[in-house]
Amino acid sequence: MRWHPALMMIATWSLCAFLLFTLPLRIVDRDITVYGYLMMFLSILIFCVGSLLKTPLLRQRHAPFVYQTDFTLADRVIMVVAIIAIFASTFDLFAGSGGDLAAAWQIRSSRTTAIIDGTDSGSSLAFQLGFLTHPIGYVAIAREIIFERRPRFARLLLVGFGPLLMVSLSLGGRGPLLFSLVMSGLSFATRQFVFRDARRQLARKMSAQGLFVVLVSSVIFFASLNYFVQVFIVRAGGADAIGDIFARTGDTWGVAFDGPTAEWMKSVLGLGNTYLIFVFSWYLVQGMVIGNVMFTSYHASPMLGVYGIELLLSFSRRFGGSFVSQHFVELDRINTFGFVSSAFGTLYVDYWFFGFAVTLGWGYLAGLVYSKSRTSFDGRWLLLVPFFIQGILFSLINTPFGLSNGLTSYIWLFVIFRIAKLDKSRFLIATRRPQPPVVVPTPLDQVGAVGLGRPR
Repeated sequence: MRWHPALMMIATWSLCAFLLFTLPLRIVDRDITVYGYLMMFLSILIFCVGSLLKTPLLRQRHAPFVYQTDFTLADRVIMVVAIIAIFASTFDLFAGSGGDLAAAWQIRSSRTTAIIDGTDSGSSLAFQLGFLTHPIGYVAIAREIIFERRPRFARLLLVGFGPLLMVSLSLGGRGPLLFSLVMSGLSFATRQFVFRDARRQLARKMSAQGLFVVLVSSVIFFASLNYFVQVFIVRAGGADAIGDIFARTGDTWGVAFDGPTAEWMKSVLGLGNTYLIFVFSWYLVQGMVIGNVMFTSYHASPMLGVYGIELLLSFSRRFGGSFVSQHFVELDRINTFGFVSSAFGTLYVDYWFFGFAVTLGWGYLAGLVYSKSRTSFDGRWLLLVPFFIQGILFSLINTPFGLSNGLTSYIWLFVIFRIAKLDKSRFLIATRRPQPPVVVPTPLDQVGAVGLGRPR
């Protein structure tokens, strides 16, 4: 973990504020107050205090080595769960939308309507099984990239990207696929704390296998980007409807893209590209806006985790549908239902001011992972690093437990962390600043050094 969690959180939200106030975005018919912004600022401050309670900033205090981690049992569990997730999501895909994005969007929309009605979504057993098992893909990606000197790319594609790709197609969404790419990038960044020569080797020599990896990665990236674009177009109502969406977003999203530079961007970049910039930037700044509205206007009782944690929401809809409906109607009344509310807005809706205590604990845990990843001989802590970094970066959207079925992801992460074993008889390769080996002198060394005049 290169940056302290406090610095990372401040940098993330500073970028969000910069985009909100520099892009041609205009908030329409939303109750935005100074009080809401102050509450957001206080939440960020509390997270930073929590992380600093555990540890201050550490400067290159890497452990000289980490113990070898035995993932034999963990790899077996990952493989079995990933295969179940792939088959379940594939079955749900062909039984549902059949891969048609428009049909998948209709299914997704009906499930959203069921949430606000407090009724069962009618999801199949295959969908539920895929929902509970597909997050193992995130753990598989981190495990394979961080701890293997030569990652097994066939296994990475199968048990890492496989479950996340299939559930994305099944849902007609883009979240799992997007977060899988983010997890890959963060895992490669964490890898350098295990294999200190990884970057130098890559810069010095690009093998045939390396070229193949770059090619495959590029294909995955551009295919994913094309998939994101198609999802945006389907939800916009078709490519011909993009020109009309700018006029409708003020009524539907509560934000308009019509500031002083908007027309210039449309003429230079084109309507389609400007629309994509608008959508991506709105996703980044949406949490600050919607979180402000929630701090300002949400007055119902706390939802006790139902709003921010998908797993709790699923159970609540089956056993307390009226509770769910009542609270989501209130969210719809203040025009926040269906929008991302940031980690701090979500915690306020779920726990009111007790959400500050949750934020403090989250910051403390992030500080713990930061400290352990830099100073501990237990290499398993490195497995947690990309998850906590992703949680901070995407605090703009939701809490770590609420981010793309996040609670289930952390449950699988905890399981793999616990069943992975340390082999204290072997060391993994030293980190970037290895300590010189300690040589214990033998009696013969001492005799030679003193009696035979050997240099000391």
